[in-house]
Amino acid sequence: MRSRLLGDGRLVLPAVLFVVTTIYLYQAFQIHPQYDEGIVGPRFLPIVVSIVMYAGLGFLVFDILRDRSPRPERAKLEFRNFLPAVAVILATLVYIAVFETIGYVISTLIYVFALLFVFKFDQNVLWRVIYSIVITAVFYILFHTLFDVRLPTLTEWF
Repeated sequence: MRSRLLGDGRLVLPAVLFVVTTIYLYQAFQIHPQYDEGIVGPRFLPIVVSIVMYAGLGFLVFDILRDRSPRPERAKLEFRNFLPAVAVILATLVYIAVFETIGYVISTLIYVFALLFVFKFDQNVLWRVIYSIVITAVFYILFHTLFDVRLPTLTEWF
């Protein structure tokens, strides 16, 4: 017997994400800055992310409740359908493991290239390399220059 509130199960994921977002927001308010940083402090980004998540969940729930069409049959679970997810998890684990050792630039170039390969972003390898370089450079500028975050480099080990 299905619950009237959860219907055909399409509201389960939004409900779980709502709970996770609420816990995340609660934890953001537990962050106490060591000194007054104005509006943009250590809890600013988590609060903004939570607000955006609540808005997105609101739109999603509204669309689910408005849609009266029957839910299509579920596809059979096959291992090959999970291969991209497993590949992303493995790539992320390797990225985390080698990040400090080989530095931001090399590890991020390889990681972004691997993600572009997994998601078949572009079949041309040269374009994948170019996209990897651009994405790595953009995030380097963002974190190193704008946020003044010290990123690990390969030369620290020599």
